[in-house]
Amino acid sequence: MFLTYYATRALSKGVKKINSGKNIKIIEQISLSQNSSIAIVEICNKKYLIGVSEKNIEIMRELEEDEINLEMENTTSFSEVLKEVIKKKK
Repeated sequence: MFLTYYATRALSKGVKKINSGKNIKIIEQISLSQNSSIAIVEICNKKYLIGVSEKNIEIMRELEEDEINLEMENTTSFSEVLKEVIKKKK
């Protein structure tokens, strides 16, 4: 509940760029439709894949460090990274 509250506050402002706070960082976010998106967020040094809709925010899963490539030089799109994470999960 605690994580959902803070993630909701961070994402409810329509964040379109990388934001950072003291304990919460939106690493990357991509819109899936007008009212939904997915994001990778860091909360208290743990990274999560979350789904965001108009009425709900759901933590889909906690991510391991080796599943995320944070290099800014990387040209891999978020959707390609997400596909790889899902493929590894299967």
